[in-house]
Amino acid sequence: MLYGNATIKKSILTLLNDTSTSFSIARAFYPHKVPTKPPNSSTFLPFATSFIFAVSPIKHFIPGHGFAFIFTPSRDLNGTTSTEYIGLLDFKNDGKSNNHVFGVEFDIVKNEQFNDTNDNHVGIDVNSLISLTSHEAGYWGGKYDNEFKVLKIKSGENYQVWIEFNHSRLNVTMARAGRKRPHVPLISMNLNLSGALMDETYVGFTAANGLKKDSVKILAWSYSNKNFSIGDALVTDNLASFVPHKGWFSGAKAMAVEITSVVCVLIIGCAVLFILLRGNKEEIEDWEIDYWPHRISFQEIHAATGGFSEENLVFAGGNRTVGILYMHEDWEVTVLHRDIKASNVLLDKDMNAKLGDFGLALMHEHHGQVASTTKVLGTLGYIAPEVIQIGRASTMSDVFGFGILVLEVICGRRPIEEHKPGIIERVESLMVLDQLHNAVDERLKDKGGYPIEEAERLLHLGLLCSNSDPSVRPTMRQIVKMLEGEMDSMESDEENIETSLLTRIKSAAMWPRTESGLQYRDHPTFEEVRMFSYNSKTSTSGSSTIPQGPQSDSDIIEEGR
Repeated sequence: MLYGNATIKKSILTLLNDTSTSFSIARAFYPHKVPTKPPNSSTFLPFATSFIFAVSPIKHFIPGHGFAFIFTPSRDLNGTTSTEYIGLLDFKNDGKSNNHVFGVEFDIVKNEQFNDTNDNHVGIDVNSLISLTSHEAGYWGGKYDNEFKVLKIKSGENYQVWIEFNHSRLNVTMARAGRKRPHVPLISMNLNLSGALMDETYVGFTAANGLKKDSVKILAWSYSNKNFSIGDALVTDNLASFVPHKGWFSGAKAMAVEITSVVCVLIIGCAVLFILLRGNKEEIEDWEIDYWPHRISFQEIHAATGGFSEENLVFAGGNRTVGILYMHEDWEVTVLHRDIKASNVLLDKDMNAKLGDFGLALMHEHHGQVASTTKVLGTLGYIAPEVIQIGRASTMSDVFGFGILVLEVICGRRPIEEHKPGIIERVESLMVLDQLHNAVDERLKDKGGYPIEEAERLLHLGLLCSNSDPSVRPTMRQIVKMLEGEMDSMESDEENIETSLLTRIKSAAMWPRTESGLQYRDHPTFEEVRMFSYNSKTSTSGSSTIPQGPQSDSDIIEEGR
């Protein structure tokens, strides 16, 4: 039984391929439910299954997300979602005991949300995508079966898997198709499934993609509750090959690297989307010419999000920082917005704030690296100093922009105003004089109805977020906890938090504003941007960390763009 994007052609089950649209789910099952327990018994029946699979990359896409062999009470797609949830569960039901699902995942994306060990692992999942145990894909070989050989799941090679469960013992073994079964299992663990699964359940496979895409094929499959040598009957000769040509694969890898270092307007379905339609024809701005891809059509977004269905809503709540937090830490890749500012915050009819305009967004993998930029993109007043100084964008540079936004809202003034000190300098000076309340917008004071302590606390947070040293700034997860009143998990008590926070801000306010010979305030000025551009062009050091700078004033996205 096939569901979603699954197809069978020439005796090969294809879950996903290069024609699958983004955010697709594919499922395939044995047509009838199989018993998991004998009649009037709580003991789980033994089973043995073996299959041959191939997961291969798709040209111009970062590979993701693999697939899973599963037991599930339902064959349809309700209660499942794509991307990292691989069509098994969704963010609403993940971890619930009434899911009654068991799976062996073959994962090619390291997802911090699920505590993944790496981007090439096999995991054991019961009612959750946080695996009970996992191991890097491969097998034990050598003369004494003590040498571990890594197998790359996404290489396109054909691999055979053996999964056996007997007397509460689960063994998972894999090897290249056509090779002898290794003596030592990849994973061997005690597992009680009697309470996890229903008395009868469906058995099969599930896979899904997102912005990351791969081709997932099942070339052969056998299942039995009695015959534990059934895997030996699978035909492993003359199988189709899905390994990309070497030149093609190296090109695909190069493309994957390139995609992670350029502006990508690809935050679909898993993040809040806002589209500015300019009639039937959209004008391409000068800065976009150097970047790919430039735009995504309304039709593509409509199709990818299921007509903007509520089922694809990732988060909902009064605090819209969770839009930023999801992009930084919880999505399949890290997304840097790079232009957080007041004019990019949209208000709905209920005055709920939503972050929009992902035109400068940048994607890269969850490996802690920062992204080098070859152009200074953003809005003056919101650009973090390190972006100007060394051309490095990170989640902390987004936090800087968020901090400026907080100060702007509470103070009721722009970050930079002619013939006036910058917003950070003004708030810092008032804080040192113990007159922080004077920084609050007079219109808020006239309206009243808010505690002054809360306003001052937000000013403290804004200063901490916009500190010139990225290592001092909090993460978005810490910021969300502060705003949602969950600070007790960060410090011992609220008094200590306030004291610690105030101490950090005051000490940071006294730090010199000079690093690496480049003098700056927390807001880089237009002249400092020009200096960065000039230094980038004239630098003669081959090992310089400063990339090639802007070629013209048009490379800087200014206020109002």
